Amino acid sequence: MDLKTYLLSMSFSKLFKIFKFSVVSKTFRPLHGDYKSSVFFILLTIYSIIICGLAGLRCIYTFTDTNVKLMETVFAALIVQGFGQTIVKNLCGLPFQREFEYLVDWIEELNAKVEDNELIRGILEEELARSKKYSLIFLECVSLMFFICGILTTYNWLSNDYICIIIPNLPRDTYPVIYNIVQLTGLYIAAFSIIISDLAIVFIGFYLMGFMMFTNKLIQSHTDIENLQKCPDLLMHIMQNHLEIIRILGIFNEAVKLTSFLQLLFSTFTFLTLIFGIQMFKGELIMYFGFATLMIQLALLCLFGQMIRSQTEEIFINLYLTNWYELSLKEQKTIQMMMVNSCEPIGLKAAGMYDITLMSLIQILKLSVSYSAIIIAFTRD
Repeated sequence: MDLKTYLLSMSFSKLFKIFKFSVVSKTFRPLHGDYKSSVFFILLTIYSIIICGLAGLRCIYTFTDTNVKLMETVFAALIVQGFGQTIVKNLCGLPFQREFEYLVDWIEELNAKVEDNELIRGILEEELARSKKYSLIFLECVSLMFFICGILTTYNWLSNDYICIIIPNLPRDTYPVIYNIVQLTGLYIAAFSIIISDLAIVFIGFYLMGFMMFTNKLIQSHTDIENLQKCPDLLMHIMQNHLEIIRILGIFNEAVKLTSFLQLLFSTFTFLTLIFGIQMFKGELIMYFGFATLMIQLALLCLFGQMIRSQTEEIFINLYLTNWYELSLKEQKTIQMMMVNSCEPIGLKAAGMYDITLMSLIQILKLSVSYSAIIIAFTRD
């Protein structure tokens, strides 16, 4: 069975175990008594800090050795940025253990929820199935991209004898095998850490989006008299879901506000390094795959911010398009209250201040291209 077939056949319970495992990487604390995962990620972080330090030494060594290969310096800078980003992003999850744990429980309860009404149950099951499908597609695509990057990087480093780290008191010419083992091990640990760390945010994001789409479909169903006959208390369900959306979005925003800010910040520097590498080494395929992988990683975060904002705007529009004028005064006041709460769109905010949308991705790319052009100009001079 290939990876795609296995992932598509994966049940929610198996996917949920992977999700809980990924959440532990964000907080380092046991989730529902999972101490083994907590210890695993603590040790992984310690090893990552060591690799990041060794690659940092390689970057510093560049200034004292005129014979150093420029490509080695570029790879060393990418290692520092990649490990640094993952370490800092995960450490930023430490203060938000309660929020992440609450979101995990909310997703589990949402999937275990059994609706008595056939109309509501059908729409909910459809959106939950879609959320699971998109989570699996993300896991498959990102795993494949990082796997290809890992294979290409391994081949590139070994065939060109690139050494991107410096181990104190251990000459690279005398112990090349040890250097290759350490840096290649670090490479695959970095890829694994990034995939697992991002999966926690992506999984929550997809299920949050699914719940918002579920609510929007309920609002749209309210315009159909036949649906109102099937579910007389449909408006009450809509109001409860709307309040739930506002509450969960607040918790999600609180949990990822520092992580999203650091993602944008580190991605700017990493894009800058990759664009510089592409311009200087146009024949290196690994640079293009690295750029594409980072683009997917950042684009997903920006896409979530854009879609969450769009869905909250759509709630207001859908409420306005209901046949509110045919409802009782009490029901009209309920819709009016929901519309007032939906006037201001809710989206992801980096550090609680900066909106995360697709425009953020464009601005980061423009900034990276501009500064890389300046660096290239100075390098060639």
